Amino acid sequence: MLCVGHTVYSQLCESLCDTSPRRALNAMRTLLDWWQDYRARHRPLDEDLLGAVEDVVLGTEPKMRLVPGYQRKLAPAVASALGYVGELVHELPPAVECGREAFKRDARVAALFATPLDLQQAFSRNDDLRALFEKSLSAEHDHVYALLCMTMQERTVFGVEMSGDVMRRDVPQVALSFADHSVLSPALNEDDARASLRRCMLDGLVAHAMEQLLEGRACHSGLHDSRQVIEAKWRSLRSRGRALETVLQPTYLRDRGTGDRCPASEVAADAAQALQPLSPAEELEQVRRVLEHAERYLQIRQTAVRVSRLMIKQPLEDEAAGARLDLSEVRIGDTLQRVVMLTKFPRQDLLPRQNFLGDALRRGEP
Repeated sequence: MLCVGHTVYSQLCESLCDTSPRRALNAMRTLLDWWQDYRARHRPLDEDLLGAVEDVVLGTEPKMRLVPGYQRKLAPAVASALGYVGELVHELPPAVECGREAFKRDARVAALFATPLDLQQAFSRNDDLRALFEKSLSAEHDHVYALLCMTMQERTVFGVEMSGDVMRRDVPQVALSFADHSVLSPALNEDDARASLRRCMLDGLVAHAMEQLLEGRACHSGLHDSRQVIEAKWRSLRSRGRALETVLQPTYLRDRGTGDRCPASEVAADAAQALQPLSPAEELEQVRRVLEHAERYLQIRQTAVRVSRLMIKQPLEDEAAGARLDLSEVRIGDTLQRVVMLTKFPRQDLLPRQNFLGDALRRGEP
């Protein structure tokens, strides 16, 4: 860099000695542009941004640290992704109270859960949420804010329908239901919950970048068996941590079968070992490309549906037909689509600590 600067300086001196004022002015502009570019590339990175860059590297491929200047090469893309994610989180509607009382009076909440107990269990099984309540015993913290994630499912059923004075039977109808409830990013206030959600969504982008790396490795190794690639993805994504796994795991479990253990035996293990790594520079470029174009891989779409008490879809414009649900649908890549809602859960509805997994297994829940 200093050699380049010396070359520019020498050219400037030669131009200043020239009798042409235009050449001298152009040389000064060249030197100024070079100096501004040099300062921009050597300005210390913001600590928060630097931390986010390191989180991205750790979450995808730590060997990218072998690339000279990896932090500065990734920093603009990470900053762009953080800005985009921040805009998405800012556009989410205000938190909705989710508790036993809300279940009785708010049709939106009642539509999301089968019973008040199901609601309580969904929140009470989150260890981070419990820890917040246990650490903050003051009366001012009687709620915890968190993101509620779930899948929305539609199925065709046959029911009755009034057509004037005539009751029609066996009419095809669309029934709506919500499942796979997960609670993420709990915090003591809404601002902190949104900040935590921004980090969680960035994790989602990082996970998608890692998928791209895995697919690139698979193609490089000549592995085209989708089951092998999915198994390799699943094992790697599990290492990203419990919060992200809570969101991602249901999708992959539907692709590969249920159960916590990897069902594909020796073949999948051999396939994972056979994935040949790209060079650290190639991996960095793939990750940078995903984060730089975050809008291609991460979207939040606002949608609305109207449902009856029996959770049958109704015309949206018919206000008397049922409750209107304003929903936010998050999509990350092609593998994950979830309905999300920012919620606040009351301390009084927290269930005593128990073995929720054991209870679910005894009830025969998946």
